[in-house]
Amino acid sequence: MRRVSSFLPKTLNVQPPDAVRNTAIDSIASSCQKRIDDASHLSEAERVTAKEWLEKLRADGVVDVPDNEQERKAAVGGIQWAMEAVLRGIQYIITPERPTPLRTCGEALLAHGQAERRAGLIQRVQQGDPLHLVFCKAGVGTQTEDATYRREVWDRFADSGTLQEHYLAYSKETFPAEHSGAFIIGSHNGATAVFAIHAAQVDKVTHDKVLRLYLGVPETGSSDPLDAALNGWKKFLEEEQIPFAGCN
Repeated sequence: MRRVSSFLPKTLNVQPPDAVRNTAIDSIASSCQKRIDDASHLSEAERVTAKEWLEKLRADGVVDVPDNEQERKAAVGGIQWAMEAVLRGIQYIITPERPTPLRTCGEALLAHGQAERRAGLIQRVQQGDPLHLVFCKAGVGTQTEDATYRREVWDRFADSGTLQEHYLAYSKETFPAEHSGAFIIGSHNGATAVFAIHAAQVDKVTHDKVLRLYLGVPETGSSDPLDAALNGWKKFLEEEQIPFAGCN
C-alpha cells in the first residue's frame, strides 16, 4: 500500500514520530471541540454526540457513524463543519451534485446546518485554501439555484483559481456512491494532517448504512484505513482525468 505522503503538497513538512502524530491530532481535536461547544446551529444533544464521535476519532483515527438523523447532524454539521474551520489546506468534495451548501444558495429554507457549512466553505476560499468541487455535469441544481450560486459565490472566486469545479462523466444516477465524500489535506499548528469523510455507505459486515470519518497524520503507521481511502479517491480522480492537487 502506498504511504499517505504521496498525496501531500511538497511544501508540507511530514514528521512521522508518534509524539508528533499525537500532538497534532490532540490539537486538532481540541480546536474542533471548542468549535462544537460554541456551535449555535447544533442542539445540546447533537453537540454531545459530536464530541463523543470526535473523541473516538481522535483515539482511533477512523470511526463509523450510524446514518440516522441525529448522528448525521453531529458528524456533518458538527465534526466536518468544525474540521473545515480548523484544518487549513486543500479540500476536495466529491458528490453526485454540487455540494448542498453551495447548490442551494438563495433558498429561504435550508436543511439543518447548511448555512453554517456554506459560510465555512466560503471562508476557506477567502483565506486561500483551495476548494475543488467534483460532481456530475447535470448536478448544478435548478436554473435559479445555479444562477444564484454563480452570482453569489463563483463570480467572486473563479478568477483566483482557489475555487475550482470539475465535472464527472457520470450521470447523477450512475455516479459511483462509494466515492462520495470529502477530504482535506493540510496542516494545523505546523503539523501535517488529513481529515476525510465517506458519505453514507452500506457496511459490508452489519449491512447498516454508516458514514465513515478519518483523521490522521501521514506516515505514522496508524492510518491505513485513511491511506486506502485516499488511494481510492486519487485513482478515481485520475480515471476521470481530474487533477489531484498536491500529489508528488
